Amino acid sequence: MKRFGVSAGWLAVLVICLGQVACRTPSPQPLVHSPLILPLVALVVRPDLFSSGQQVIVEGFLSHDGSPLLFLTSEHAAAFDTSSAIRVSDPTPDGSLTLSDCMGKWVAVHGVFIRHTSGEVTIRHPTRVVYRNPEARSRNDWSHANVVCWASSDAA
Repeated sequence: MKRFGVSAGWLAVLVICLGQVACRTPSPQPLVHSPLILPLVALVVRPDLFSSGQQVIVEGFLSHDGSPLLFLTSEHAAAFDTSSAIRVSDPTPDGSLTLSDCMGKWVAVHGVFIRHTSGEVTIRHPTRVVYRNPEARSRNDWSHANVVCWASSDAA
């Protein structure tokens, strides 16, 4: 044992510790389906890699053509490059998401990723849209520096 630089004592301690961890019965945990934080470019380029129906948080530049679109950048939105965007369904009958203060801002959309048989990709059932100011984005800060600019009436 000594030739490998491991004494028998340390090896015994390691075996005992691993046995304690491996043989322990895990305590039951509540099922929590936390959303995936996904880059928009992944959903635009390879939507087939993601499960339809998954809760997601996706960042992008929010604009609209009558209904909300999440673009890769503000430049893509200005050029109205819909090949670099995904549609966000507005669940409200009055279009409150489309008319919200979120438009024209970099946001994080919380919703459900849907890949349609036609190949189209949407974010459905959005629960909230969070404005991320540029300073918070540059620090990858998801704290209180961000402002909820829209939330569904049934969001928890």
